[in-house]
Amino acid sequence: MAAHLENRHGGTEHEKIALLYLTDELTNDTFRIRGVIRNIAASPVEQIDAIVRLYSRERALLETVVVRLDKNVIEPNDFARLELTIPGHTEGFAGYAVEFKQRGGGVLPYKDMRRQNPHNSDS
Repeated sequence: MAAHLENRHGGTEHEKIALLYLTDELTNDTFRIRGVIRNIAASPVEQIDAIVRLYSRERALLETVVVRLDKNVIEPNDFARLELTIPGHTEGFAGYAVEFKQRGGGVLPYKDMRRQNPHNSDS
């Protein structure tokens, strides 16, 4: 599946999180997205959600899903995981985009560190 990350930087706002890992798999007509972020700020970050937009082959938006991370508070240098499972009919589905948002706030800029990870098999 083609993945696209929407990394929107809000002017002078510094990144508080880093995306370390993002992968997807399609098995038995179930699509799964998994990812790991890390808090790179000096203070805890709270209430972060992943926003996943699912697209058709024609690049039309099919659905937007809000995914809660496995931790509500991420301490400095700590990790949080996201997982989205979409069971059922996946025909016509061609890709997705991921961004991060604080609940009650706007898009949260992040540093994409996937290519710096020597164990990363994603391109």
